[in-house]
Amino acid sequence: MESRERGHQNFEHVDYAAHVERVLRSASQVRPDENDFGELYNETIISRDLEVVKILEGKFDENIDHLTPSEIKRVKEGRKRSEALEVIIVEGAELHNWFGPNVFASRTGKYDDYSGIDEVLEIVQEEGEQAHSVALAIDASMRPDFSSIQRKIKRNVEKVLGPKKPRVKYFQSAVDGSKKSLTMVLPVVVGVEGKNAEELINLFGEVIQLREIKDKTEQIKKKLKERLEIIANHPAQVVFLQEIMDQLDGYIRVFAKRTDKDSVEYGKRAKELASVISDIIDTKAVIDIGKYEDDGVYLTIEEVAGTMGQ
Repeated sequence: MESRERGHQNFEHVDYAAHVERVLRSASQVRPDENDFGELYNETIISRDLEVVKILEGKFDENIDHLTPSEIKRVKEGRKRSEALEVIIVEGAELHNWFGPNVFASRTGKYDDYSGIDEVLEIVQEEGEQAHSVALAIDASMRPDFSSIQRKIKRNVEKVLGPKKPRVKYFQSAVDGSKKSLTMVLPVVVGVEGKNAEELINLFGEVIQLREIKDKTEQIKKKLKERLEIIANHPAQVVFLQEIMDQLDGYIRVFAKRTDKDSVEYGKRAKELASVISDIIDTKAVIDIGKYEDDGVYLTIEEVAGTMGQ
């Protein structure tokens, strides 16, 4: 006769696809709804932007329409895995202090997501001060593809230097819930390679699975506590912080060579953020990065960021 625990769940068998669904389903924070921004934009503007989203979603379906059913399934599963990683980064920041106690994370709406910004970190330095923000463009591929990451970082730099600056048009603050258009953002790319992303998704999925057990035995409680401790001290948080830091250092070099007003302002913002992120990294010094030191995405971002401003 099986024990009550094994009757509840079989934790020896890891169902990765099920963990992906658990992470997506349990996201503590939903994307902002563009229709809720009527005080900022009139109905025509919002409708136009939602039509853009509809067109882009249609193009995604068109681009995979020629594939076989099994190929389409793989593409859609890959998209879900990427979104699960986005959710994990927000959950890590909001629930597990991955970026420090004064950093708040929020997801963007579909319009801004399609514009290349998936999440925003808000950094509150002092009570009453305006929060600094770092826009995160999550590496959706989870592959250490040099040319792909190079293209993303290069595109971010071009946006900041170009006439149409990057912004989060439909931003809802995780600090006070206010709705606004977020400007003066510095987009960065973060991520981990597939095998490490899978490990993270399985870890968060298992925690959700354990929490869903109503009548927890002492063994289940102990396992949940152990998994939560692993998440709290997980090396992925150091990887994400260092990836942000590498690109902020790159932005500083980029703006140092320019004297126009916008570049001077962005240069100040990059230095301020770099100082804050550096301090946060210092608080994580006790965390052993371990095998993540060799993560392909991490190493590729470091290499590409090192060429920024050269």
